[in-house]
Amino acid sequence: MCHTSPTSCMLVQDLNMKSYVALVNQILRSVQFVGLPPELSSDASHQALPGPDVLVIEYESEDSCMLYRYQWGGTFGGDTWHETLQKAFQQAEYEFGTEIADWIAVPGVRNAIEFAAEIFKESPSS
Repeated sequence: MCHTSPTSCMLVQDLNMKSYVALVNQILRSVQFVGLPPELSSDASHQALPGPDVLVIEYESEDSCMLYRYQWGGTFGGDTWHETLQKAFQQAEYEFGTEIADWIAVPGVRNAIEFAAEIFKESPSS
């Protein structure tokens, strides 16, 4: 489990953690934000996070999952918790049109973004 920043989750994974990656082809719905909404705060901390290039689902059991959104190079683009692996897949399909068949299992304990860059032929630093 990750108890620090979302990026560190991608760098060092628990041996029991499983991951899937998928490429983002389009953003259909939803934008992730950081900070409180303007109506709840007087500061300007409410900002949209960047649109993702790659999606990552991490889970230890199929009854609790995290769906992460990243740009190539590891820039964080938001996350959501889901009760089941199936619901995480459904959220990705709702937001990005990503179907279950689009997901690829990350083998072993690997950095999911580097693995995605390898299989999708993209540079993680571009």
